[in-house]
Amino acid sequence: MIAIGDSIPEFTLMSDKAGEVSAQGLLGKRYILYVYPKDDTFGWTVEATEFRDRIPQYQALGIEVFGLSPDSIESHN
Repeated sequence: MIAIGDSIPEFTLMSDKAGEVSAQGLLGKRYILYVYPKDDTFGWTVEATEFRDRIPQYQALGIEVFGLSPDSIESHN
């Protein structure tokens, strides 16, 4: 488990909108990486909606938002 203040482990993942996303590629950038267990569940819907509704505010601050789940990229298209 990652604790507050810990460095994020190296990762490289494919995004449905941003192509390849990696810890190295995000180094020095401000971003939110939120992790959720599965698409289209009640908890996911509430959390994802809250992030989506605030994206203009995050963008104004130069912050990118990425959601991470075990679902396939195809499920997001």
